[in-house]
Amino acid sequence: MLPPLAKAQQSDGTEPTAPEKLGEPDIVVSGLINKKKGPWKRAEAEHVIVIAQNSVDELRRITRNVESLHYLLSRLYRRGDTSDVTKKVEITLFDPSTKLSDLGIADISAKSGYYPSGFSSPAYYIAGENGPILTIVQKYQLIELNTQKAYNEECDDRHAAGEIGLCPEPYYFPIVREWEAELYALYTQHFINTYHPLAYPSWYVESIGALFSTADIHKNGSINYARYPTQYKQFFRSYENLNVADILTGKYITIGREKSRWTPYHAWLVAHYFVYSKLKPERAAQFRQYMGDISRGKPMAEAANVFGNLSKLQREILSYSRSDFYFAQAKPPANPIGEPVITPLSPAAAALIAAKIELGARLAAQPIAAGSALPAPTLVDAQRSVDWLARVRSVADLYSDGDTLAFAAEAECRAGNADRCLAYAERALDKAPNNVLALTWKGVALTDKAVIAPVANQPVMLALARKTIQRAVELDGQSPIPRIAYFQSFTKLGERAPMDAMAGLVDAIRRVPAAPKPRLYLGEELIRRGEIEAARQILHTVLFAPYESPERTAARALFAMPPTGTGSGN
Repeated sequence: MLPPLAKAQQSDGTEPTAPEKLGEPDIVVSGLINKKKGPWKRAEAEHVIVIAQNSVDELRRITRNVESLHYLLSRLYRRGDTSDVTKKVEITLFDPSTKLSDLGIADISAKSGYYPSGFSSPAYYIAGENGPILTIVQKYQLIELNTQKAYNEECDDRHAAGEIGLCPEPYYFPIVREWEAELYALYTQHFINTYHPLAYPSWYVESIGALFSTADIHKNGSINYARYPTQYKQFFRSYENLNVADILTGKYITIGREKSRWTPYHAWLVAHYFVYSKLKPERAAQFRQYMGDISRGKPMAEAANVFGNLSKLQREILSYSRSDFYFAQAKPPANPIGEPVITPLSPAAAALIAAKIELGARLAAQPIAAGSALPAPTLVDAQRSVDWLARVRSVADLYSDGDTLAFAAEAECRAGNADRCLAYAERALDKAPNNVLALTWKGVALTDKAVIAPVANQPVMLALARKTIQRAVELDGQSPIPRIAYFQSFTKLGERAPMDAMAGLVDAIRRVPAAPKPRLYLGEELIRRGEIEAARQILHTVLFAPYESPERTAARALFAMPPTGTGSGN
């Protein structure tokens, strides 16, 4: 189970500070970013890739900050271990005028929390089978504080002080929540699910993200974190207190985000209580058992019984919310964080930014078919799907460089157009014979053509497909997609995957441990072989994922489990 942060910081350069007093900081409303959009650029650091139109200096600062956060999280959660075989997360930042719906992202539930609208910047995260993708619109959120509850609180205070008569309407400046809070929260959640892929209660991942969303990251790599959010005290005078029972049982998800009274502020409070409040031994033991039970697959509603009287726990947390808070300071890492390598994107690469994100969103949203096939990006909106594919073809034909042609091949294969896929892959290989993605999708196209070919022709076609994919595997020792494609060159035809294909898929899972689809592919094959317990272990984090998804539904169907845990988020 994830080690508690409070314990983790004892010997790794982080230390608690004196309590923060809940005085209200001055409100500074920053101007809009990216008033003048520049060319698209790509910054690559040791663990992250950031793509944006920001200035070079701003892009460098953002990338270094995320790298600094990564090293802090490594100290806290991995005891300083920075070894890494996982695919780098690719973060794309859009200007404030961008709408996620324009990127084909209709459901933005994959934000940093199951929050009502208006409490976080537009963002989308997917743990894809070829690497995690994080998309954020750099848009500040203005959180209104002039609510009926704020008026009532102010009026009660006046009457308690002996004033009589009508209460004047108070006015409070809105909270300005920076878009970077969403970036830090989502990166923290990505880190937890990638480097500690366990079954977690939904609120826990959201709360730990909120805990780090307020991080103050300095240029030398030192970080102040777990600081209370801006105008924390006034926020809880303007908004309802959280319902602890709804959160710990997972009921807040079934209630719905607009009615759940769950915001980044509530999430921060719950995390700070369980991590920093110096819990009594009994409460600490209950929390450990609760987390352990959920990691073993117990529904949140059942696991929450360990806390006993949840009303009493609610009173404890509300009392804690009125206290002064400790925050932590992390010293700079022993080895300075290196500068990211920043390069301009080619016009062809820039033209496909939105299309690639849209492909990832489609793959995440669609149902999973049996047979371990690489799913096709079908949408309910068929016309939008046709238009999207037409745009991809247009860009590929316009620029006709290896990478855009290889992406067009992927788009065609995933749309079920094997002939077009093969044609684009061949064009890409004419320009760059060692293009790994082009080789992979050529192999996928040949596999798909073999599936529908006469039985007598299949052996020759499959031999060529597998030879092509194996060449891609040899050229790139890290990319998961060629390994998945090789594995599926057997399973798509109902053949037993050989050991090298199984080993390759296991390696792919190591590269993208948070991605559910590769686990689903391997789990399905293990079940077909009768290795039920091995399949259950591989699929554990998918079976008990905190949110509903096509992969969780498919995984539960393999074991004839109910689609969801009753009344819980897992």
